[in-house]
Amino acid sequence: MIYLMLILVTFLAAGCAEEDLNRANGPISTISSSLGSSTTGTPISSITDEIVRQSEVVHKAMEEQFSTTRESDPEREMVEKAIKILQNLKITENSDVPVASGSILHKSIHLLWRLFVNTLQMMQTQSYEDTSIYLEQEASESGSAKSSELSSAIPASSTSASDEKTDIDRNGFSVSLGSAVKLLEQAADNMSSDALYLLAEMNFYGNYSHTRNYTKATQYYKRLADNNGNATAQHMLGYIYSTGMFGDVERDQARAMLYHSFAAYGGNARSEMTLAFRYHTGIGTPRNCDKAVFFYKRVADKAMEYWRQGPAGGRTLDRHTWRLADDNGGVFGEGASESSAGAKSRSRYNPASDSSLDDVLEYLRYVAEKSDIQAQFSLACLYYDGTRTLPRNYAKAMYYFKLVAKQYWADDGIVLPNGSSHVRNYAGKSAGFLGRMYLRGEGTTVDYDKAKYWYKLGSKVNDASCKNGYGYMYLKGLGNVKQDAQEAYNYFLAAAEMDYGPAQVNLGKLYFGQLEMSRAIRNFELATRNNHIEAFYYLAEMYNQGLGRERSCAMATLYYKIVAEKVEDIQSTLEWAHRMYHNGQYESALVGFMAAAEQGYESGQANVAYLLDRDKSVLNLDTISYWLRDLIYVPSVEELAERKRIDEIDHFIDEISLIYWTRSSKQSNVDSTVRMGDYYLKGIGCKKDNEKAAACYQAAAEFQQSALALWNLGWMYENGLGVEQDFHLAKRYYDLSLAANPEAYLPVNLALYKLRLRSFWNSVIGGDVNGIEADDTNDGGDRIKWTFSDFWNRWFENLNNGYNNHDTDEDGYNDNIDDDEHREADEDGDYQI
Repeated sequence: MIYLMLILVTFLAAGCAEEDLNRANGPISTISSSLGSSTTGTPISSITDEIVRQSEVVHKAMEEQFSTTRESDPEREMVEKAIKILQNLKITENSDVPVASGSILHKSIHLLWRLFVNTLQMMQTQSYEDTSIYLEQEASESGSAKSSELSSAIPASSTSASDEKTDIDRNGFSVSLGSAVKLLEQAADNMSSDALYLLAEMNFYGNYSHTRNYTKATQYYKRLADNNGNATAQHMLGYIYSTGMFGDVERDQARAMLYHSFAAYGGNARSEMTLAFRYHTGIGTPRNCDKAVFFYKRVADKAMEYWRQGPAGGRTLDRHTWRLADDNGGVFGEGASESSAGAKSRSRYNPASDSSLDDVLEYLRYVAEKSDIQAQFSLACLYYDGTRTLPRNYAKAMYYFKLVAKQYWADDGIVLPNGSSHVRNYAGKSAGFLGRMYLRGEGTTVDYDKAKYWYKLGSKVNDASCKNGYGYMYLKGLGNVKQDAQEAYNYFLAAAEMDYGPAQVNLGKLYFGQLEMSRAIRNFELATRNNHIEAFYYLAEMYNQGLGRERSCAMATLYYKIVAEKVEDIQSTLEWAHRMYHNGQYESALVGFMAAAEQGYESGQANVAYLLDRDKSVLNLDTISYWLRDLIYVPSVEELAERKRIDEIDHFIDEISLIYWTRSSKQSNVDSTVRMGDYYLKGIGCKKDNEKAAACYQAAAEFQQSALALWNLGWMYENGLGVEQDFHLAKRYYDLSLAANPEAYLPVNLALYKLRLRSFWNSVIGGDVNGIEADDTNDGGDRIKWTFSDFWNRWFENLNNGYNNHDTDEDGYNDNIDDDEHREADEDGDYQI
């Protein structure tokens, strides 16, 4: 609290220093005086709330003040000249960066190629030096004529080595870049906001091949924020102080909250998202649902406004929320990770693999040429929706949709003879897509008559999307369709009964307009199963305002968060981060993912943790190399100091990685929860804590989705780490691990063999650990005493009878699980076999 007080006092002092500004703007001086009087006998939380409440007034006052001031002509000229220089620079930062690839062969080839190029450059440079020496000798012996004759025989590029040295200044910048930076710095000294912003961005992102310097970037952003009240600069300062930027800036959550608060009230959507997530989860501040829903609503309103500005049905939203680890089989590899084990296995098709997609497209094209209607429709959907590596192509999508439709309808709309129900279903779906494309102008100009034509054809074959589209045209009165709300309602109702999400939303909106809240909520909730953005928004509004049911801040926050995260274009950095990662610019990618993680994107949090995770191998090669070197000679004091510095950096990285594993885990990422347990178990980035590790594994194993979590929990019960040692429970969790992932047959059975041996030995020596089976008693209740041979025979009998039933049956279910549990679950309706 005292630290926060110091920050606020510093802020007030800075405000008082702007004496002219205070005199010119009444609201600012009023706020300063009111805050100054409230610092005595008033809780700091109320002071912070006062700053947050009045910050919008501050921004308006600053805008009025600075709107009247203009940069002087010399400053503007310097900035414009610097911008022209920067625009003419050749951006070479991507030319030497290999494309990200997980292939060891690819990396080896690239390394050999760079070695070959560097060798040629060295040989060329040496050749030029030898030639220059030879020319000097000849010139001294035979005169300048012969020297000039030999000089003319040397290629013009031979002077590039010396010229290149003069093109680099002592700061490592090219002369052109250095001159641009010098001009911007001169303008920044005169408080040019454009110059401050450009310098801050260049130092932070490394634009125009400028060297990254997060410390300088922080200074420029701070000058811009303090003098101009720039919301973007305030957001960046909040981001920098919250993350520490890899140790270059001291992490300060109080300052982060302060700058994000001002930026959010200044209209910065990214800070609004960040504040909402922090209040929602309690990061750097106590949890406050009302404040979380307030800021999430601000972003959700902007998101819906942006979405509704698109064609009929809203903008097409691109999603970039995939996790980097999933492209490699998950955090723990193929089969061991929850995201790639069992039913979620992705070994058949990798969406990030160009070769996999090319194979699919080649096969579908080959089959489509043979008039296979399913292949034609699949191709059309691929081109219409696009993938991570395949851009949308509406022209090709329309071509294949029309090929499908022509297999059922003639050009005049008459049904062709021998049209089967199979062909009719695909033709109806294609008609729905064609009507949508003409209605929205996708791959063609907007044509309401053609949209009506296809919707009408599809409605005759009872296609849900066509009924919904036709109803929409009746609702809006588009084209030559007469506006008729009742007819629109009938079409929406018919499509909604077929579980078509957009129709359920449209029907819910009609009920909402007629104040039939229970029906509206029911349709919106049904539409959320189809992941429709408007359904989430209306539910958020209804829960927030208590319409149709009791107000629920938690539910409103959840739905507003979903809406805000769906519209990435207005605030997310995920697309840029993935692009940087694909181009091999990993630091830029990490910066982008970290920004998204601060805004609450779970995929951003998982990606940051995955990139910073250093514990990906059982063998630590650095430790082994240090050990081998220490055997040969004693390290010097300087080497020990350097190792200590590196260890401190590694520990800082581990701490940050654990933070983001934890945040991702709290958003229901099972693999992140397991990884968090590993960190506590091994003491990575924190002190060893077996109880926390066991709690993490228990949480991950709750839904029995992670075989690795179940196996780890069994191992901890076997060894008594973080939990009471219990061989019976250990066996149970090993069995559940095998049931969750039958591919883990070998490691689970090896663990079970070892466990049974330990349990047997525990029984022989009369240990206190609970064995695999309960102690036998006779009819009188007395414990039966077993001889060594009895124990041995019993162990072999159970070994042969108890562990031969782990194979799954034809339906994929494990026979070792009690059938009574399945029958009971069926009767309750929770799940079925």
